[in-house]
Amino acid sequence: IHEILKKNKAISPDDICAMPFGPIGCIENPSKRMRPNPVAISNEDFKASVSVTRPNVNPIKILHVTDVHYDPRYVAGEESSEQRQKCTKTFGCCRNPTDKNSQKNFWGSYHFCDTPKSLLDNSLKQMAQRHSDAKLVYLTGDIVRHHITELNYDSLKKDSIYVFKQAMKAFKDKPILFALGNHDTDVFGMFSPNKGDKSAQGKVYAFYKKWTEKLWKNGKLTKKPKKIQWPKNGEGYYTVQLKERLRVVVLNSNVPYFYNWWLLSEGHFYQQQLQWLERVLNQAEKDNQKVHILSHIAPNHHSLLPGWSELYEAIVKRYRNIIVAQFNGHSHYDEFSLVYDSDKPVSVAWNGGSLTPHANKNPNYHVVTVEANNFTVSALESYSMDLEEANKNRSIDPQWKLAFNMTQEYSLSDLSLQSLDGLVQSMTKNEALVEKFWRHKVKNGARASKGLTPECKASVICSIVTTKFEDPRRCEWVKNAITWSYD
Repeated sequence: IHEILKKNKAISPDDICAMPFGPIGCIENPSKRMRPNPVAISNEDFKASVSVTRPNVNPIKILHVTDVHYDPRYVAGEESSEQRQKCTKTFGCCRNPTDKNSQKNFWGSYHFCDTPKSLLDNSLKQMAQRHSDAKLVYLTGDIVRHHITELNYDSLKKDSIYVFKQAMKAFKDKPILFALGNHDTDVFGMFSPNKGDKSAQGKVYAFYKKWTEKLWKNGKLTKKPKKIQWPKNGEGYYTVQLKERLRVVVLNSNVPYFYNWWLLSEGHFYQQQLQWLERVLNQAEKDNQKVHILSHIAPNHHSLLPGWSELYEAIVKRYRNIIVAQFNGHSHYDEFSLVYDSDKPVSVAWNGGSLTPHANKNPNYHVVTVEANNFTVSALESYSMDLEEANKNRSIDPQWKLAFNMTQEYSLSDLSLQSLDGLVQSMTKNEALVEKFWRHKVKNGARASKGLTPECKASVICSIVTTKFEDPRRCEWVKNAITWSYD
């Protein structure tokens, strides 16, 4: 950070306040130097229909795993409340339990602790055995632990390689597509413009590029799988053609991350990724392809720059008919969000939750069924384990159970944008439905038992319908549409 400030005399106090500290209520008025440049978006009307119909083809099952947060230094036992209070300042659990009985919390702990080796290894094994019919895996970032003060380049490599190897071993015949998370850097949240493999950031980028290639080659979807296409000067994002008519775009959401201090140095460098995205989507449209977009941080999360979210939303609206699904992580919530054009939903982003129980949530993952004729999501199942129950006996494998099937749980005819919008409409009229959604959102962890105020319930709905964090227009619509008591 010192080097960034030292080399860039033009950085103003307003820039610092608006970028790294914007999410905690600081001013949002960066200098003109920091404001986003427009992205050139094709002004052709989006195609009314991009047909990829292939009759009599079986659906494709995809495992969506996110936010592993592997902690090799986890220590079983139980911490006192006083101990936990002190250790929250370290961004993770204490690892110095008051009660050092290794029988307690063997599989993990709710109290700001990440995924121990026992939970990681067993979970991957059970996923692979239970869902042997899955064809590929989406792994959307945050491989390493939350203890940011412990990480450096060497520990980042060591821990990431362990997770990657375990995943490749478990899913031995399945390709794995990986998206970088904000913790997947040697300095938390930092991701600079790539200055070559000899730079500090260049080493991290080269490391993940190498392993992304290995993960992709872990299995085959087709007889002749396509190669990953990396942009010439890109930083951690890429695209690959999965099947003849399906393309996956993997974004690096670290670039527009609020706590990426490198944005103070080069405020516009995230525009490069968005312009690349537009070109990829434009070509996909010409090639009659459908697209899945993977990114660690969901586009409506408060930790992304508003400028990025606004430009990204414009791109999604333009290519609404080829972007059939988005997949994210980061929040540790089991949730989804919709992108609207006026009052019409045009895209959906599915958040896979987290394998880590940090904080006060049960581990989970998704099984997504994609129709082979148009690659839309036709079914989504969330599987979770009760960590408290699992910890009662370390000698028995944790019981992963189906937490919910999206269509069955909410009585939806399908998972079309219209059906999901209908679910949102129903929430504004049915308070109990919001409470059910909240329990699943926090994965029936410790927070599920706590009551929600009317304002919090409205916020739950608001988080679904906003592309930019707490967009006042969409949130105002939610408040006006609510028919249950708001007082």
